[in-house]
Amino acid sequence: MKRTKKLASAVLLRQRIAELNLTKKAFAESTGLTPEYISRILNQKVPFPHLPETIERLAKFCDLDPLQFEEYRTHYNRLPPATLRLWQQMRVTGMTRRDLFLKLQGRLSRPYIYEILRGDLPFPTNPSLAEDIAKAVGLTLPDLIDPESTVIAGAVVAASVAATATRTLASASS
Repeated sequence: MKRTKKLASAVLLRQRIAELNLTKKAFAESTGLTPEYISRILNQKVPFPHLPETIERLAKFCDLDPLQFEEYRTHYNRLPPATLRLWQQMRVTGMTRRDLFLKLQGRLSRPYIYEILRGDLPFPTNPSLAEDIAKAVGLTLPDLIDPESTVIAGAVVAASVAATATRTLASASS
């Protein structure tokens, strides 16, 4: 079953590269990855990348939403609630990891921010740091850390609720 998911991502990427009339070499150059690695991914000689940063880079140059890739969704759905809401707000506002780092004006190191966003580290419990992060993305601290908050872009919240409802219905009918 895992092979099918990885196959689907490689196929999606291959189709999108073809739609954009890109060569593997041109695509590789635009992403900063080697043509050999891109070729291996597209020909399923290596597993589809699982690092969020790599998938985001591939998606960016294919003009795709990274959430279209199963590997990215799997990672995204495992994030702690506050980190997930942080990502959702960043997506709504078009903010990148780098933008968040710059808005925090050196209050947190870039690697630390990236580790939080990857889910490698828990969301900061220091109220001052957590508040700085919330403000940087245009939220209040309670809106960022409260799991019941619906302040984060209605469409994103609605999509999350709809996805949860769909999973619940699918589980119930099984």
